Amino acid sequence: MKKFLFLQGVASPFFALLADRLVQRGHQVLKIQFCGGDMVYWFPRKALYFRKSLDVFPEFLQQTFQREQITDVVLFGDQRPVHQSVHTLAKARNIAVHVFEEGYLRPFWLTLERGGVNAHSQLPKDPDWYRHIIDRVPIPDNSQAFLGKFKIRALHDVVYHSGDILNPVAYRHYRHHAPMHPIREYFWYVRRYPKVRHRLKNDLARNYQFVERGQPFFLLPLQLYSDSQITCHSQFFDTYDFIRQSLESFAQYADKNLHLVIKNHPLDPGILPYETFAQETARQLGIRERIHYYDYGNLELFLQYCQGVVTINSTVGTWALNSGKPVMTLADPVYNVAGLTSQQRLAEFWNQPHAPDPELWSAFRRVLIYGTQINGGFYCNTGMQLALETAAARLELQQSPIEELLCRNDLRKPSSLPARPAPLAPPWSPPTPDPA
Repeated sequence: MKKFLFLQGVASPFFALLADRLVQRGHQVLKIQFCGGDMVYWFPRKALYFRKSLDVFPEFLQQTFQREQITDVVLFGDQRPVHQSVHTLAKARNIAVHVFEEGYLRPFWLTLERGGVNAHSQLPKDPDWYRHIIDRVPIPDNSQAFLGKFKIRALHDVVYHSGDILNPVAYRHYRHHAPMHPIREYFWYVRRYPKVRHRLKNDLARNYQFVERGQPFFLLPLQLYSDSQITCHSQFFDTYDFIRQSLESFAQYADKNLHLVIKNHPLDPGILPYETFAQETARQLGIRERIHYYDYGNLELFLQYCQGVVTINSTVGTWALNSGKPVMTLADPVYNVAGLTSQQRLAEFWNQPHAPDPELWSAFRRVLIYGTQINGGFYCNTGMQLALETAAARLELQQSPIEELLCRNDLRKPSSLPARPAPLAPPWSPPTPDPA
């Protein structure tokens, strides 16, 4: 029997239902509540309430580990401030930390890894490891599809954050992990909503018109402004910085007949004017006619016809690899493996992009699914029910699937990797555009 300590979860009933499933299987579950939202779906299950400054949380956590005899920790998002001290403290007591995250593969998967996700994943970066281990990894079953409507996710989000009305009194030290509290974001979504249908229809028409012209282009997908993959796992200060540096490199090094399609994230609330910024930056660089921005887009269409994809660490990268398209990552996602993503400098990638090795991608994808992915979702009932049994069973394991593969295989995960060359060219002065 294990005793699980749940920390912050996703804004849905998923963690509460998972706890119930673990209890049914004979385990004990306890949760720490950090804010009013944490209480909404968990009540009336057993919980502790942390209401002090985050500075004293490590001591609170240590005491909880010892007093409650915790064997495992479960959390969502290892970069949230309330979670950042967990790994060190848990490791000192030989407590397993299980981290949930949105799926590395979309749309019918979620991620569960032991020890960390994304840049903290246990997945090796050695391509030969995947080639060597692949015969020991079962071929994954096809994922079961389900209809995950955005309005269900939005409803759970509103219900969860409605509990934050208690924060000024009950959790006055709590600070949300996102730059802007979701309740403030709702205003922007509501403001944006009336324009969505028209903009979606217009952008999709423009997508096809652009592709039909047959101009060679690269795809630059944007991520949410609040994505920790930008703020914690990349060299960029924010999305503006990513756009600016990418356009500067494109202006200086890309062949003059190449175009660049910038596609916004479909869940972007419209707070930051990326389109205006991209257009003005392109104008200053003298490449305005070669830059095409879409709030909404047909991703499959763009991936079919693009020359390659430049991303920080978006899951669009895995879509592109699955389509056989060259991918340049400007950070270090789990799929940043030599032979999959291009290891060139961005200045070289624009004109001679290296395509992924299809056999290596097949091996990597099989390991990725076996070791880190669970068919299901966090929000709609069908997706949650699909994931719960597999997730509970995986939490019971003494070794994670990746740890098992690493122990069985002669090729261990490298303890360190050589530093990857900086993906962007050295600093330079942007060219002065010709006067209009």
